[in-house]
Amino acid sequence: MHKLTKEQWKELKQYRIVKEKDNAIFLASNYAEALRTTEKHTKASIPRVKSSMWVRRYAFVVVALLFMLSKYRLLWTGTLKNIHVIDSFQGENWLPSFYFEKDEWVKVSDKEAKKAFQTILGTFAGDTIQHLAKKTKISRLILWENVWGYVIWMYSMLIPEKDKALADLDFLIQNGVWEGIERRSPFGRFLNRRTLEEAMNDYKRVTCCFFFEIPGCSMCSYCPRMKKNML
Repeated sequence: MHKLTKEQWKELKQYRIVKEKDNAIFLASNYAEALRTTEKHTKASIPRVKSSMWVRRYAFVVVALLFMLSKYRLLWTGTLKNIHVIDSFQGENWLPSFYFEKDEWVKVSDKEAKKAFQTILGTFAGDTIQHLAKKTKISRLILWENVWGYVIWMYSMLIPEKDKALADLDFLIQNGVWEGIERRSPFGRFLNRRTLEEAMNDYKRVTCCFFFEIPGCSMCSYCPRMKKNML
């Protein structure tokens, strides 16, 4: 069992993972409270919009775990019930941080990496997305793309630093690792016939996250609806 170094915790902080439990408001497994708090801080009142806005924030947990696996081949031993949500803001924008209740990680080999990726995608992303999609009548694909946007951002920074990072990202767009989670890789679908390099250099969404449905907000610059509205 491994504990993270100060430098590794510092790296995780860029993905909003913190070592302090101050201002903890609920557990990440408490979906009802996640939606209520999202509505309170973002003014999103429509259920599917609340789900989307929450996953846009929670996605940092998934990305942080993928980062640790790709850079260090370390897998966290906790569960959703060990993740506390910390109330925090950047200006007026609600950007919660996340506290991992236990600092226990296991080293995995390259041969064990597939199973580790499946654990992250299934336990920390798939279960949440399945629940919210059913509860709030939103497409799973939209929620997965909310995660994907941060995944490709993280790997675009990690690839120059770590040789295996590109192979890991390529692995995530293949169908095999998604067995038991989704019928085929949603990440692969979001490439939309583009290469990984093209997607990293010019990010474009395939689905709309409904951000524009929040009072006072407009469409994101990479929203697929933007092009339609310009025609």
